[in-house]
Amino acid sequence: MKFSSVRYLHKEGVKNLWVNRLMTFASVGVLTACMVLTGCCIMIILNLNHQLNLVEDQNTVMLYIESGTSNERISEIEDEIIAIGNIKNIYFKSNEEALQEVKDKAGEQYKDAYDYLDADTFPHAFVVTVDDIDNNDETVARLKQIRSIEMVRENHDFVVKLKHIRNIVTGVGLGIVIILFVVSFFIVFNTVSVTMYNRRLEIQIMRCVGATKRFICYPFIIEGIFIGFISTALALILVYLVYFSVGAFLQTNDIVPFSQSWGVLLLSFIAIGVITGVIASGKSVNKYLNKEGGEVFNG
Repeated sequence: MKFSSVRYLHKEGVKNLWVNRLMTFASVGVLTACMVLTGCCIMIILNLNHQLNLVEDQNTVMLYIESGTSNERISEIEDEIIAIGNIKNIYFKSNEEALQEVKDKAGEQYKDAYDYLDADTFPHAFVVTVDDIDNNDETVARLKQIRSIEMVRENHDFVVKLKHIRNIVTGVGLGIVIILFVVSFFIVFNTVSVTMYNRRLEIQIMRCVGATKRFICYPFIIEGIFIGFISTALALILVYLVYFSVGAFLQTNDIVPFSQSWGVLLLSFIAIGVITGVIASGKSVNKYLNKEGGEVFNG
């Protein structure tokens, strides 16, 4: 296709937006609403995952070391723990720290009762934070095999519940996004179908003079792309305003910064708006030209 033809078809696609401005306005409005709902859903999922990650950091495994273990062996144990992998953080808690922690939790009125205890009453321990809770059981099993570890304390029930909550959040969020994607597809599809019906006489003339399906389809696809881009820009701005307002209302900084998530939103909106616009426009045009357009042409 010549450059002049491509430029002409681009102009036709843009002109269609203005000629059918009421349908364009309706399509952009509804598509933007779907994107805003999708964006809010994505932000909720990101923040829930953020909160779950904070909770995961509290999922620690206590490795109590056998009494009488040498400092050299303790250093070797730390290296063996790191070598296992899937370890986010590791901290050595001495028996002195354990004794002081017990005193702090006891309160002032009972604090003197622990002054007669010796630090050797408590074992040295490693406090290990597991990185990926999906592999928590496997990691804990390997930690238990380390020599000189007397006892391992883990929160198995806590991990199971946390994994269950995360799966529910991810599944529900993905389902909502898919539903909104399908709704967006039919919005653009119906918009282009109405536009083609209004221009059926013009399309009949173009087919009579030998215009190919590709030539006829191109302006409508451009129209769908522009609807997607306009909706994407509006939705991104609206989601930012909603997110900023909610953050100000909650008066908390413990949320995912919008600067870290706008890229995910942009890609999602482009996928919903632009890709949906192209596919829906192409499907609508092909359907019309193969069936309804053929009937008009034959009549």
